[in-house]
Amino acid sequence: MKIRILGGPGSGKSTLARSLEAKYGWKHIQTDDIRYTSPSDYSLIRSREERIKILNQFLKNKSWVVEGTTASDWSWATFVRADLVIVLLPSHFKEKIRLIKRSIKNLCGFEKDNPRKENFFSFLHMIRWSNQFRREVLENRLSRLKKEKIKFLICKSNEEALEIIENKMKK
Repeated sequence: MKIRILGGPGSGKSTLARSLEAKYGWKHIQTDDIRYTSPSDYSLIRSREERIKILNQFLKNKSWVVEGTTASDWSWATFVRADLVIVLLPSHFKEKIRLIKRSIKNLCGFEKDNPRKENFFSFLHMIRWSNQFRREVLENRLSRLKKEKIKFLICKSNEEALEIIENKMKK
């Protein structure tokens, strides 16, 4: 199965993608890992050609999960080729709580598998980005999906998304 997960910061995209990889063995990738040359430095951006090459190589997998906020031209193929597009949209409050918990864990060294080194300023940036995603970006993404006639499902939780995926697999 090929799944594209879209959602704002703290929506649960990475958690859902890791759950699917653990349960079904589907490879997953974050659009940020394609866009940036270093997961710990968001100032180093790959060229468009590099991003497309990496993405196309990844999309050759039989099953995959791509997650991220990005819906740029270089990543649009992930929506087109997906068997299922899931938009994670928990409450804005829940996203904020997740961002706070993630930052505290990272700052205290409890998130060893997270290469992003956070500080107070990166935390504030994520809060701002979360607000902007909700206010401006999300509607843009959903409008484009509708315009291109790409079907998507809005899920308020990872549990709801997992249930939908499991039901789709039974068919």
